[in-house]
Amino acid sequence: MNRKLNKTDFETLNISNIPSNKNKLLRLLENFDSSEFTWREISELNLNTKLDISNSTLRKMINHSTMIGIMNYSNRKYFLSDISHSLLTQKCDIDNYFLKILKVNNQLFNNVKIILLLLRLFSGTLRVKTVYTVFSYIGKDRLDQSAEASVGRNIRAVFSIMTMMGLITRDKSTIHLKNKTKLVNEFGLINIQSIEKEFNDYIINVNRLTDYIGEFFDPEIVSKLLSCISTYETDNYIWSKSSLFKNKGEIKNIFGDYIMTVIIKRSGQNEFRNI
Repeated sequence: MNRKLNKTDFETLNISNIPSNKNKLLRLLENFDSSEFTWREISELNLNTKLDISNSTLRKMINHSTMIGIMNYSNRKYFLSDISHSLLTQKCDIDNYFLKILKVNNQLFNNVKIILLLLRLFSGTLRVKTVYTVFSYIGKDRLDQSAEASVGRNIRAVFSIMTMMGLITRDKSTIHLKNKTKLVNEFGLINIQSIEKEFNDYIINVNRLTDYIGEFFDPEIVSKLLSCISTYETDNYIWSKSSLFKNKGEIKNIFGDYIMTVIIKRSGQNEFRNI
């Protein structure tokens, strides 16, 4: 990594209505093809019915797609970007398409990089709740449900991009890292070791964990990051609580508990889940 990630990297773009899968993306592109439309023309052509969405949702989809370069807008007309034409005419594949989109959108690129980095550090699996909370707590300095819901809508769009690229899979409550070494290397993360491999131990003092995480993130946000991780990532880790604050580098989770050590679960330790 060429620099540590900071608070501004956790801010999210309002792109919650971009196409959520490859089929929806291609249908949007096919309906525009080489044409240029004003919004009035789009409404008169009933493009929303061809995409099976409301007119209001279509407008949000087009505006949000324009923000990141899927669409362009000039002289009051919407039309496909050059890179979208390349995808539509099969001159590039979906991986390279979104990689080019990300590389001209620094904020979006960094959001994806953060999620990939956290997945590589923590067992290749994260709860969706963890990711929403991390971005809300660090990016907005808020933990309330309203902030988390707002951030979550935008992060779901990031998940959609990552899924279309084949970087992750997602079920209802969890995201999982896929083995796409070439793509991960584009984010400078190929040599990042998980905490399991870095420490080669099942019991890790939080001071050592904090120092390691601090190699990738600014010191001012490491405590917030680990606060979220230690609260929700309980499927693969046991976060051992201290009865009180001892000023020995404890992590304080979101519920106010002080954490002294993290235990990496061995196979068959699922009975400790949710401790």
